Order: sequence, then C-alpha cells, then structure tokens
Amino acid sequence: MKRSTMIFLFCGVISFLAEGQEALELDLNKSTFYATSRSGEKKRPIAGEKLNGIINLRDESGNSVNKIKAEDIKVFVQEEGKTYEKVLPGIIFHKAGTVFFSFEPGVKKPVSLTLALEIKGKLLEKTLTVKYLAADEHIDQSQVLWRGADRLFGKGTIGQSFITGDVGNISRIKVMGRKKKPDSSIGLPALKLYEWKDNYETTVSAPPVVECADPKPSGNLLEYKVNCHVKSNSRYYFELYLPDGKGDGKDDFIYVWRCPFYTSAKETPYKNGDMYKSGKACPDRDLMFYTFYPTKK
Repeated sequence: MKRSTMIFLFCGVISFLAEGQEALELDLNKSTFYATSRSGEKKRPIAGEKLNGIINLRDESGNSVNKIKAEDIKVFVQEEGKTYEKVLPGIIFHKAGTVFFSFEPGVKKPVSLTLALEIKGKLLEKTLTVKYLAADEHIDQSQVLWRGADRLFGKGTIGQSFITGDVGNISRIKVMGRKKKPDSSIGLPALKLYEWKDNYETTVSAPPVVECADPKPSGNLLEYKVNCHVKSNSRYYFELYLPDGKGDGKDDFIYVWRCPFYTSAKETPYKNGDMYKSGKACPDRDLMFYTFYPTKK
C-alpha cells in the first residue's frame, strides 16, 4: 500500500439505527464505503483533516446501482458515546455506481469516530472507524476532492481564496499539483499569500503577506512553508505562478487539480472561497488544498 493512500476501515454493526425497512435493489453487504487521508502527512489523519471518501453501490449480483440520489444518503456519527447525523458537504456521483464525498470531523481535536451510512433508510452492514491523531500542526482549511486539473504555464496564475478559522498563524499550505513531465525544464510554481481586499485586483496590487518559492514536492502535493501571522476568521488568497514563465500549455505545464460543482447538490466543495485563474474568478470550482497551523506556541 502506498503511503499516500492510507485507508481506515472497520467492519461491524452499529446498534443505534433501527432495522426492518423495506428491501431495496441495493445490496447492503456488497455495497461498501471507505475514507482516505490525502494530506501526505507522516502521521494521519490529523485533527481537523477532511477525508476523501468513496461509496460503491452494488446490487446482490455485484452490479452497479445508479438510481441513488444525494438526498437518499445519510451519515451517522458515533463520538464519545454520542450519536448524531452529519450532512456530507456535497456529493459527486459517478455514473458507474460510485459516489465521491468528503468527510470533515465536527471538532478539530484528537478523537475517535465511527461512521455508518444509511441509503434510502437502510443501513449498510459495514461501518467505518477513524481515529484522529494529535500533531504539532493541525489542518485549518481544506478541500480534498478533485475532478480534473487546470494547466499552469507561462505568465498565467491559479489561486484560491479561503477564510481562516480561529487561528493566528499559518505554518504551511499544500496544493495538489505536479509537472506534466517529471523531466521538464519548467520550474515549480511559487506561491504568494495575500490578505483579501474587497476584490481580486485590489488584493494582488497590495504587497503579499508572504511569498514562498521552491516548494517541497511529495507525490502529487506541493508543500509551501509560509510560517506567517494571519487574522482569525478572515479572508485570504493564495496564488501560484511560475517565476521562470516557462511552459506552452500543451506539452509543458503544471497540473493543478481542482473540483467543479457537485453534480448532485450544485454547490462547490469549499463554500468559503473560490478558485481564480489568471485573475478571473471561477465560482464553479475550488482547488484541492490544505492550510496548516501550529498547535504549540
């Protein structure tokens, strides 16, 4: 198993949901779901981390079931003896009976959770247990789903706005991106972090809070050590650009992964910001990214 795809699975039965509903085309034993940490951290999932989840909907013959809607899916969470229902922040349906979703814990602290999925009133037989770990840095903001990538090359830019949580510092920013050709002479993108000022033009015309070049690549993630003070619950914007201005957009460029509208809910996966491409807002999509903050002062 590759280090970048750690999977957390636990099979069992949760007794806090009622049984006895009418039978469905969906087979509750052959349908499965799991969640994966994509942050690339050595120890994960860390407190506050969103997980990338996949649901495989199958009938008794193992064939895909495609007649499920977003409103048919519920997730129940058992945490420290308490049970509550949690709405998944949008769902992407794949035509082959596969559902992509992200799950975010309700608290940003080390905690153990057990998740159960209910489809049209029927509980899947397999459940998922996730243990969130303490670390020197926790995740504040993130968007973990992707469906396609934009191309960064030449003098173009790609960025994402976001709103900080109750934090006063950002230590690192990770963005999902890589060269199309590993041996390309094109340089890796640098990052500028700005405090948002009413609109894009005003924001990028002001000096950045911090500028960071030479990111650390790890798989498909680019890591920027920004180590800067920020205002809590405030809007910021980071932007990627190529200092060398190289690339042609056809054979030589940087892939930067993003996620468009959820095909079911018609909403973007990250509600507190938007992606920007060469200065133009893309309100129908968001980058895949993580912001980290130090847990120790």
